Amino acid sequence: MLSTELVQKAFAPLVEGNPPSFFRNHVDENVSWTLMGREYPMAGHYSSRAEVLKSLNRIVGCLVAPPERTITQIHTDGDWATVEHNATGATKKGSSFYQEMCWVCRFDGDKIVELRMYQDTALVKKILEENE
Repeated sequence: MLSTELVQKAFAPLVEGNPPSFFRNHVDENVSWTLMGREYPMAGHYSSRAEVLKSLNRIVGCLVAPPERTITQIHTDGDWATVEHNATGATKKGSSFYQEMCWVCRFDGDKIVELRMYQDTALVKKILEENE
């Protein structure tokens, strides 16, 4: 059974500023990842870690540095975890970046195999339009 401690351990590299370690060690290579939303360019379903990283790197490429993350809530049920967190940073054009997210994750062991990502899609669209 999935525990809060295991989820905290999995997300620790992301919070510590090491996204490559998070993705390499805790996201399955064939993850089923959905960026929820309709009216912004990153929305959709991704069926591999490589596709997810390509998409998420669009936002990271608009920032001065990778965002700093803080976990605010973790809830587990069976092999599912709901992870609420925020990310802060600055865009290359000088705007501040503050994103509140909710990731609904299904784990197999310590790897995320399915994820639905909810975020402020209007902010993502604006950041991409102004900085890409």
